[in-house]
Amino acid sequence: MKLPTILEFCRIGNRGEAFLEFIMSKHCLMHRIVGYKDVGIDYICEWLKGNIPSRVLFGIQVKTSERSDIKLINKGTNRGLNELEKFLIKPLPFDIKPETFAYWEGLEIPLYLFSIIKNSENNFDCYYLRLTPILHKTNNNKLEEIKKGVFFKANENSDFIDLVKKEKMNGGFVRDLFIDSVRCSYQNGNISYRNPKDFGLDNWPKDTVIFPDVLAGKNTDYIKKVKKGLSLLEKVGLVKVNSDFENKIEMLKNQITKKKI
Repeated sequence: MKLPTILEFCRIGNRGEAFLEFIMSKHCLMHRIVGYKDVGIDYICEWLKGNIPSRVLFGIQVKTSERSDIKLINKGTNRGLNELEKFLIKPLPFDIKPETFAYWEGLEIPLYLFSIIKNSENNFDCYYLRLTPILHKTNNNKLEEIKKGVFFKANENSDFIDLVKKEKMNGGFVRDLFIDSVRCSYQNGNISYRNPKDFGLDNWPKDTVIFPDVLAGKNTDYIKKVKKGLSLLEKVGLVKVNSDFENKIEMLKNQITKKKI
């Protein structure tokens, strides 16, 4: 009797996903999407604050490779932001289908592309690319930007780097998750967002500030969409939108940029 065979690329993919689940399951609930339901997202995840579900959802697409010709080009540490090591992956060991990209664009939760790569010690390392900042851009080369994007190393052996402690405003993956959730709020025209404490970012300012450097992000419609939402309230006499709204946000952004420099 001839038995079924399991293709090598399926076995590689299974190992990579098992590794990612192993290191991330301490920090989030991972709901695997299988079979015909998988149209571009492998996991819908809910972040945990300790042992409490946060109700913060995000999506993950996972790609695994054991190719020996992959080069990881270290671009230094992402100082002042998530504090993780940055890498370019050459060549990118997978393709992104246009229909998958189109599906990502319509989702309204933070999205991440995880690349699981076999290392020199015959183990795996995981690297993630933030899809949300790219998908929200208004330019036409977003797919190419994803293919050339910077990945962040997200593990130390079997430990997922969820949080990088700093004196002010901790980093790590959860920092990116929070900022990308803010982006999703702005993309939907909402000026408010989830409290960073819901993510476990206890030394971040509460949800009483705006992030002008995000709101005035280059090649985004965040300002336009937030202003449109406020204008709906203005029509019924509840608020008054400054006629110089866009420039005021840009000025706030420039002030923050100068402080960082």
